[in-house]
Amino acid sequence: AEWSPDVDLFQLGMTVLQASLGVSYLGNPNQIPDLHSMCASELPSDLRRVLTKMTSVHRAERYESARKALADLEEN
Repeated sequence: AEWSPDVDLFQLGMTVLQASLGVSYLGNPNQIPDLHSMCASELPSDLRRVLTKMTSVHRAERYESARKALADLEEN
C-alpha cells in the first residue's frame, strides 16, 4: 500500500484510542470494530466521532489531512 497522510492519522488515532480506553491494539484489523464499540460506550461523542473516522478500516473513510481532523476537533 502506498503511504498517504491517512496512514499517520490512523496510527495517531489508534494511539489515542489505546491510551483513552486502556487497551492494546495488536495490529489485527479484526480488533478495530471492538475498539470502536468500546469507544462508543466510554468516550464523549465528539471525540468518538473523530477517532472512529481516523481509525476506519476503510482508507477512503478516513480523514484526508490532519487539518480536516483538527477542524472537526475544534468544532466541538
